[in-house]
Amino acid sequence: MSALPVLLRIRMRRDRWQLVSWVVAFGLLLLFTAAAMHSTYGTVSSREAVMRFAATNPAILVVRGTPHGTSIGALFTFEIMAFMGLLIGLMSTFLVVRHTRADEENGRAEMVAATSAGRTLPTIATAIWGVIVNVVITVVSVLACLIGGLPAGGSLVFALALGTTGIAFLGVGFVCAQAFSTSRAANGWAAMFVALAYFVRGIGDATATSSSEFTMTSGWPSWLSPIGWAQRTSPFEENLWWPMILGPVLGAVLFGVTLALQSVRDNGEGLVAARAGRRSASIALRGPLGLAWRLQRASVLGWGVGALATALLAGSLGPSALGAVAKDPQVGNAVRSIVPGGTGNLTSVFIVAMMGIVGLIVAGCAMQCVMRLRQEEALGTAEAVLATRVGRLRWFSGYLVVGGLASVVILLASGLLTGAMLAQSDPALFGQSVGAALVQLPAVLAYLGVLGLVFALAPRATIGVGWAFLALGAVFGEFGGLMKLPDWLRNLSPSTHTPTVPLPNAEWSGAWWMIAISILAVVLAAAMVRRRDVATG
Repeated sequence: MSALPVLLRIRMRRDRWQLVSWVVAFGLLLLFTAAAMHSTYGTVSSREAVMRFAATNPAILVVRGTPHGTSIGALFTFEIMAFMGLLIGLMSTFLVVRHTRADEENGRAEMVAATSAGRTLPTIATAIWGVIVNVVITVVSVLACLIGGLPAGGSLVFALALGTTGIAFLGVGFVCAQAFSTSRAANGWAAMFVALAYFVRGIGDATATSSSEFTMTSGWPSWLSPIGWAQRTSPFEENLWWPMILGPVLGAVLFGVTLALQSVRDNGEGLVAARAGRRSASIALRGPLGLAWRLQRASVLGWGVGALATALLAGSLGPSALGAVAKDPQVGNAVRSIVPGGTGNLTSVFIVAMMGIVGLIVAGCAMQCVMRLRQEEALGTAEAVLATRVGRLRWFSGYLVVGGLASVVILLASGLLTGAMLAQSDPALFGQSVGAALVQLPAVLAYLGVLGLVFALAPRATIGVGWAFLALGAVFGEFGGLMKLPDWLRNLSPSTHTPTVPLPNAEWSGAWWMIAISILAVVLAAAMVRRRDVATG
């Protein structure tokens, strides 16, 4: 066990920037949301209006959760608990796969196993490190809620429920890392299970029954999800402690299964055998662009499904939700606050707001292509490609082209889907939806270009900076108005400068500036990538 402190220090050093990024994102999101609850919904009547509206719309319940009272804390929990559960689930699973399956894939785990640490101790160290990270997130969450003016007891229950949810998903990450032979497959399946937990919880909330006008009890499917367990604690109202036990119990059980599976499989192999490749490569793999698409297609399809699901929700939710929102000025103002300068027709504001969320998902897809560049460098596979006639510029630009083209296709498909559904009530909404989707492209390209420049300047910081950039861009741009953030802070996000088509007086200068910035960033990045060494490890 003398090697355990060393293994923990190694994990701490490797994750220091990722940890800072996650902590900052969690803290700011909770702090600004808590502060916004006081400024936006300071009166009981405004909170009652929101809860009454939510209770009658199953689509809202699927996304947010079930109402539990009308206090500031209850509304805070309703607004953000499910989303935070999704985030901490992704953080926990990615952390585990990074230190288990990814280490086996690049050969690091075999070298560590040859020392006194053996095969089991690194897995134990990863579990301890994962718990420590979730404890840090819990402490930061408590502080953010308290600074935001929420009651201490409810803040503690909320934060602990969030932390225990993360511990449950640590176990999911461990099992996926044992089951699959590549980190990409393990991360993909782990993320799918996290998303499944979110939607199973949503089904339970959509089938909830009302125990009073402003309190609902989720259906039995929510008991199948760790995120549903967190919501069952009812922070700031009932403050139940016992549902928190379920998360650590699940994590412990799955960790025990992990140790058992690890003892019966070979190092580097997964329980699910990797699919055999073709005898010869297809024509598409004759160039770096085809290779970039082949490596990224699963990720692009995953992000695309997420964007289309959001677009589908916008199209199905629109007619019924807008009818209810139009009757309540408080809720209408909340929707308008999401959109910079959102002073037009409420239907148009709703379209712009939903397409802004789609734009963030597409930005994540584009940035994932740059992150893949970093992974190829770290694993050493980039060197094998660059040893051929493929130059660094062609290799680098291939991933950016895939990210840009995928963004255009996903945005267009999302706009068409939302427009087709909304056009059933008003044909004019079809063109508005498509336009609102396509104008997200300059912001997406800005995210892509800036991260490409980060990759050229500081390659080892690419992944951490990328996720932090996207998270803060979402907080400042999409939710900054709801949180009453100052304009200078909101302007740091590319999403803030997206033209608000089809609203009147849409400002296009921001779009042109973002296009110019993205072009300049890509040109500088390409010049630097040609001259710097490949950053392996």
